Amino acid sequence: RMILYLLGYDSYCLNNESTIPNELLYNVKFVLYDNDYKAKTNVGQLYGNQIANKFGITNLCIPSEYKCKDISDFVWKHGIDKVREWLESVIVVDKQNEVEIINTNE
Repeated sequence: RMILYLLGYDSYCLNNESTIPNELLYNVKFVLYDNDYKAKTNVGQLYGNQIANKFGITNLCIPSEYKCKDISDFVWKHGIDKVREWLESVIVVDKQNEVEIINTNE
């Protein structure tokens, strides 16, 4: 959550990935759960997709090519500038602060 804040994105997190909320409390545009790319069952993406489908939002997934489970791994392995570059390639914010997701990668 702190990394997204440092990059200028408001965010909040749920207690755990298997929590499916009854409602979203904020103007949520996307889900960014773990990419358990090594696991037989990618739990982060399973629940991320369920939330996205339930609320009609986008599930973003860190591309497996980066070999990172979550956003903090991404920063640690590739640096904050690479994370910023990836986010800016998938999220566009217009002059009215409207968000459009243009590429979900996985």
